[in-house]
Amino acid sequence: NLILQFFSRKIFLDYLGAEVLGLNTTAQNLLGVLNLAELGIGTAVAYSLYKPLFEGNRQAINDIVSIQGWLYRRIAFIIIAGAVVLMCFFPQIFHGMKLPMWYAYAIFGVFLFNSLLGYFVNYRQIVLNTDQKGYKVTRVTTGVSVALKIIQIIMLPIVPCPFLFYVGTSLFSTLFGCWWLNRTIDKEYPWLKTTGYQGKKLLKAYPDVIKKTKQLFIHRITSV
Repeated sequence: NLILQFFSRKIFLDYLGAEVLGLNTTAQNLLGVLNLAELGIGTAVAYSLYKPLFEGNRQAINDIVSIQGWLYRRIAFIIIAGAVVLMCFFPQIFHGMKLPMWYAYAIFGVFLFNSLLGYFVNYRQIVLNTDQKGYKVTRVTTGVSVALKIIQIIMLPIVPCPFLFYVGTSLFSTLFGCWWLNRTIDKEYPWLKTTGYQGKKLLKAYPDVIKKTKQLFIHRITSV
């Protein structure tokens, strides 16, 4: 992946341009601010999972991950609302940009979609990470990243619309990575079944999740 980065960056600059690279960075930073809404829930959930994973308490694991799913769905809707408001200011944020304005919306939309998949679907990967099997998550993310870079290195110089190809392949890789990751989770933990609709009820049985989230939120702010 590191080796490919040297080639992909040059291809990116030659066929998409430095302004698109700048759009990428800006979109990621804007999304990072919106992701403050996550509050540190993922870390708090991971902390709460250590004991039931050690004890093999599958019911408790399902309950805690269900709480995460319930909370994450609400956070996702907050992020969607924030993104809509933020996109209203794109003409001011990207004032003077030489590229068409829809480029900014397209790139931000791809990153937003990728982030929302984490809140709606991919949040169950927390079990793999907490269970010291994070390498399986890395295998998926790195595998998809390597495949995407190879495809873009080969195709960007020859396709008629490099930007549309870049956006399309990025979106497809996000969907494929989501499918691969959840297939891995289902294979590793076939018993992992979340019931997000019971999240509010389950939260009362596991108050530490909110307690630790409040303690972690200040660290989320410092990272941004």
